[in-house]
Amino acid sequence: MKRNLLALSAVVLAIGFSAFSPKFAIRYIVYDGSGAENSFSNYAVQSSSPGTHSTNTTIWWFRVDDANGTITEDEFNNTYFPAADANGNGSLSDQAESANLEKKQF
Repeated sequence: MKRNLLALSAVVLAIGFSAFSPKFAIRYIVYDGSGAENSFSNYAVQSSSPGTHSTNTTIWWFRVDDANGTITEDEFNNTYFPAADANGNGSLSDQAESANLEKKQF
């Protein structure tokens, strides 16, 4: 009986903690290869990873965790692009690749 009570309380606690944890949707913001890299209109937002490539000259995609799963132009301009653009020059082409930034030659 004591063992069952311990298992039941573990399940209840797990459900309780998961109900209050923040939920994020992973989104991939993919550059179309033309135009300014800091313009949201030159990107497509997708829910699955575009894959990997070996040539590294132009930005291809970067990954973000978004609270509601919808990337707006304001979020892109004020949050996601500035976070990826470490030196603040308006370009991701000169950034190093990472787990959240993959590059491809167009």
